[in-house]
Amino acid sequence: MVKLANPLYTEWILEAIQKIKRQKQRPSEERICHALATSHGLDKRTVLEQLELSVQDGSVLKVTNKGSASYKDPGPPGDLRHIDWNKVIRRALEGLDDTHGSSLKSIERYLRNQGDLVPVADNPAFQQRLRLAAKKSVNNGRLLKNGPRYKLTLGTAEARGLRFAGGSPLAVSPSVTLLPHERDKLRVDPIPICSFCLGTRESNRDKLPEELLSCADCGSSGHPSCLKFSPELTVHVKRLRWQCIECKACSTCQDQGKNADEMLFCDSCDRGFHMECCNPPLSTMPKGTWICQLCRPKENGKHLLQRKADEIKRRYARPIGRPRNKLKQRMCVPSGDGSMIALGGRGTPGRGQKISLCSTPSSGHAASATDGRGTLAVKTKGLIDGLSRFFTPSPVGRRSRPLATGSPPRPQSPEDEGPPNLKFGVTGPEMMGTPRLTYLCIYSSHSQRTGSMVSSDLPRYPSVIEFGKYEIQTWYSSPYPPEYSRLQKLYLCEFCLKYMRSKNILLRHAKKCGWFHPPANEIYRKDDLSVFEVDGNVSKLFCQNLCLLAKLFLDHKTLYYDVEPFLFYILTQNDNKGCHLVGYFSKEKLCQQKYNVSCIMIMPQYQRQGFGRFLIDFSYLLTRQEGQAGSPEKPLSDLGRLSYLAYWRSVVLEYLHAQPCRRVSVRAMSRATGMCPHDVAATLQQLRMVDRQDGRIVLVRRERLIQRHVDRMRSHPRLNQVDPEALRWTPVSAHNAALSEEEREAEMDVSRVAKPTANPTPAPLILNRIMDCCL
Repeated sequence: MVKLANPLYTEWILEAIQKIKRQKQRPSEERICHALATSHGLDKRTVLEQLELSVQDGSVLKVTNKGSASYKDPGPPGDLRHIDWNKVIRRALEGLDDTHGSSLKSIERYLRNQGDLVPVADNPAFQQRLRLAAKKSVNNGRLLKNGPRYKLTLGTAEARGLRFAGGSPLAVSPSVTLLPHERDKLRVDPIPICSFCLGTRESNRDKLPEELLSCADCGSSGHPSCLKFSPELTVHVKRLRWQCIECKACSTCQDQGKNADEMLFCDSCDRGFHMECCNPPLSTMPKGTWICQLCRPKENGKHLLQRKADEIKRRYARPIGRPRNKLKQRMCVPSGDGSMIALGGRGTPGRGQKISLCSTPSSGHAASATDGRGTLAVKTKGLIDGLSRFFTPSPVGRRSRPLATGSPPRPQSPEDEGPPNLKFGVTGPEMMGTPRLTYLCIYSSHSQRTGSMVSSDLPRYPSVIEFGKYEIQTWYSSPYPPEYSRLQKLYLCEFCLKYMRSKNILLRHAKKCGWFHPPANEIYRKDDLSVFEVDGNVSKLFCQNLCLLAKLFLDHKTLYYDVEPFLFYILTQNDNKGCHLVGYFSKEKLCQQKYNVSCIMIMPQYQRQGFGRFLIDFSYLLTRQEGQAGSPEKPLSDLGRLSYLAYWRSVVLEYLHAQPCRRVSVRAMSRATGMCPHDVAATLQQLRMVDRQDGRIVLVRRERLIQRHVDRMRSHPRLNQVDPEALRWTPVSAHNAALSEEEREAEMDVSRVAKPTANPTPAPLILNRIMDCCL
């Protein structure tokens, strides 16, 4: 009995011969054995035996030249290498003409009955090659597979009524243009598991059968539903040599690593294009749906000319001198610290929608103006406040900004004070009814137009951040690492504040990030608001990321990494997804000056909702719990002084309304409110409640002013007030003699005031006499 070669081994030997010849080498026995041992794990003895049997039955041709034997492919009539399998399968499906599709066994039976394909069908590898060809056609989008049946996507009348994986009718879309470099490259064997839900083509995340899309370079696969692909995009992608997000290369320059963060993805074919490689080149990221030049419908010459002519007419029909940002100003509402929050055209944003915030920085950080006494503000030390970028204006030498020639004239009365010389569409009666925060915006706008404060047009890095469901335009640059700060858009996790380069990385991080609240103890909860106390020494990385985020909206913040000496009190708004960052304030753990706020910041999307006053009030609540008086870090900037004076005025007036008795002292006010005696005395003087009678300093109770404030609070109740009963916090160390330092400083003021002077100037407040004076 004659022993015959194994057909499968013969096929492997022929493949090894072709591979060796493509490497410009002679297919000798050693090279063939090495190739099969590498690719299929066959030992040398088996390969030599099968090689000899293949030579005997004529499947392989042996040639001897100068004593060296080499092997060739004889190229029989049934050679499968030059068969166009796409045409063969298409011929079978059109011949079978089954509206429900045909199985692979029916296709094979039909082809074996074709007379011109008998030599090909007799090849032992015909069935295996047919199965591989059908699988590649499905991946390329030429065939649609529904269970075991195959259908044509285009080309027959029946194919036009095909349904997509979910059963919805899918219209036939125009053919996708294949680029030259997409036709020649080979494909990697696909991984039959979805990288997102770890399902197969038989079961996606909804337990339904769905075909996988596989990357041609790395083989990673994913369900179209997991990739968020539309049915039309899925059909287009199946016809292309698709690449995943990690392997995506520019379809124009074919470069993968260059400017990966400036690559655009077509919403019609999912190809990638660099912004500079587009036709025409793009300078900014387009918003909404973007279609590449290959998928864009071609316009005929007449319509293209007409459209260009209309664009030119509209451009030159615009009036000369019209401000370019007028529409932007009209569509924006000033926030509490001068930022502009863009309003949508109609409707309200949904849960999953990105809300774009068109934020512009307030001018409260500009060069400092002289105060009423003509002295310039001194440069602050340590952390800088950021509710309105309060604290200390920038040094004179840091930026070339014009200084104000003088401060606004002092108003006649505290309750009627307002910005001087209102000439920009704000009349007196309108100003009387304007809320306090809006007054800050008008004052900032007035200062901008008079030239005392100049808005910064410097580039910001990064210019946009994606934070949760919000896309926020930054106000200033932040010292992120260079590879991140150069990005036009930075992606941040809203819970752990980790920063990432791309949306895909953020989505992968969100799946494994186990954080849903700041890494600290919750010390306050009321309704949907919580406050967490984070120790900079314990959660150092989180606090550093928080400071880097705050610098995007603060001009003069200087502390980014040395966070160990500080405590961070983080305000969050809670829902079923987690605790979302609203704002925070920080304070030094051991501060000799008893400052209760070092830095404070509210995220732009939560401004003008009362959260700034909430944090200020909360800082004084902690101060009262510690049994001492506190004050914000000094000196204050112009807008910081306005904000804190507004808070102090309201606290003092509400305290006086709650104390109808005639005997009230500054020390009692300080103990009840947590304000330091200097701030209480300065507020009383600013309210014109301090008077000199018979050589004594007395407090004058202005009942009409108090009642007017109470009526205003009843008609316009505050949002998000602090509830002391909801606080669960105990100070680390209580100081019983809290006012000792203030009293010692008051005694020093007494000694200075007691010295006679040639030209005495009225002191802002004679504190030692006010400390125990009564109403």
